[in-house]
Amino acid sequence: MVSAEYLRRIVIAHAAFLLRKPGGKRADFRKLDLSGVRLSGVNLSSALFGDALVRAGEFIGCTLVGVDASFTNFEEAAFIGCDMRRIRARSASFLRANISGCDLRDGDFRAENSNETSVALNSTSFAGASFVSIDIAGSKLDGVDFKDAQLMGTNFTKTSLANAYFASADLSGCDLSGARLVNADFHRARLCGAKLERCHLRGADLTGADIAGASFLGADVRETKLPVDSSDVVSPEDLKAIIRRHFEWIKTGGGSGSRADFAGMRLQGARLDGAELSRANFNHADLSGATLVNAKLAFATFQRARLDGAVLDRANLSGAAFLAASLRGTKLRHANMFPAEILDKSRKPTGRKMVTTFIDSDLQAADFSGADMRFAKLTGSKIVSTRFEGAKLDHAIVPK
Repeated sequence: MVSAEYLRRIVIAHAAFLLRKPGGKRADFRKLDLSGVRLSGVNLSSALFGDALVRAGEFIGCTLVGVDASFTNFEEAAFIGCDMRRIRARSASFLRANISGCDLRDGDFRAENSNETSVALNSTSFAGASFVSIDIAGSKLDGVDFKDAQLMGTNFTKTSLANAYFASADLSGCDLSGARLVNADFHRARLCGAKLERCHLRGADLTGADIAGASFLGADVRETKLPVDSSDVVSPEDLKAIIRRHFEWIKTGGGSGSRADFAGMRLQGARLDGAELSRANFNHADLSGATLVNAKLAFATFQRARLDGAVLDRANLSGAAFLAASLRGTKLRHANMFPAEILDKSRKPTGRKMVTTFIDSDLQAADFSGADMRFAKLTGSKIVSTRFEGAKLDHAIVPK
């Protein structure tokens, strides 16, 4: 096990190496035991990690551009908000690692002996990893194991994923446009609202996958095993009818029409942009990968709802209630969450207001940039790689 003092000296020498100063030396962690290491804000670009043991390590806001981490064991490690562009991690293990809000563009994660027609025995593994809302565009991921991984909202555009294994993984809201997915296995995976436009899916297996709302425009699906559509997914026609009746209910103050009740419904990938759904019931509903841009959702309830990878940019969420909901990788940019005025039966102001709440919810890698969150309550919610740039947070309760 490397001591803290030894690690400190290596980091200092590496900083001098990057600046080309006298006494500088490239950080060389090859074959070392770095289990449990904790590093924050450190620049280790071009460092050597080959065959090291970094189990349960933690890297927060670190710069790891161009590092060589082939055959390295990063099992259960955490990479939060790191710059990992051009990383070389061939045959590495990221089993159950937390890799959120990171930039992994143009990385190389292939096995040493990988090719398009066979699966290597020493494949890089992200099995069970939390891989939420990161950018891995242009990377080489042939043969990589993503079994049971949480990949919501990840940018996989123009990646090479031949023979990749996505069994039971969650790719809701992911962008795989132009990706090479020849012989990839998506058995029982969630692809709700995912973009697979112009990708090469020849020979891929999507048996049992949930592709509600996914787009395959221009994709090569020759010899691809496609899933049978699920009968319990709400049809676009039924969805329009529910919204139409709800609009009538809102317009007449409950005199006619009916309140939208989506409780427990499967709405993955649904297109609800601009819809009037104030006071709608979304409790226990699955809205993974759905788009609700500019939607009116004041006083709507989302108890135990799933909105992973959904887009609610500029939505009106005044007085909305999210209780034990999952919003991993959800985009709520410039959304309105200012307290809503409570009206009486005659639609006159009562002088009371309802704040927007996210209680005990999963907000990992959610994006609230530019949102008006004044007085919002996020009590007990999980805040990891969550973005608040430019958001109004006056009097808001946000966990540290």
